Amino acid sequence: MRAAEKLLVGEPFDANEARPTELVNEVLLANQVAVCARARAHFRQMLGEAAAKEAFSAFLEKRKADFSKVSVR
Repeated sequence: MRAAEKLLVGEPFDANEARPTELVNEVLLANQVAVCARARAHFRQMLGEAAAKEAFSAFLEKRKADFSKVSVR
């Protein structure tokens, strides 16, 4: 069953199925979750508002983000 079908019909799936279908970006062990969350929060703070806008715009426009004009705090 494909990812969209599983989501639509409520079919359960595990991490081994979610990763290859790109339903998730990363699969972590339970003891890695807090460390990963803190690192990502710190990264988002460093990027700032302009970089976040560029990242989201690029994602929505399905293009690679161009951070060359964005300064990192």
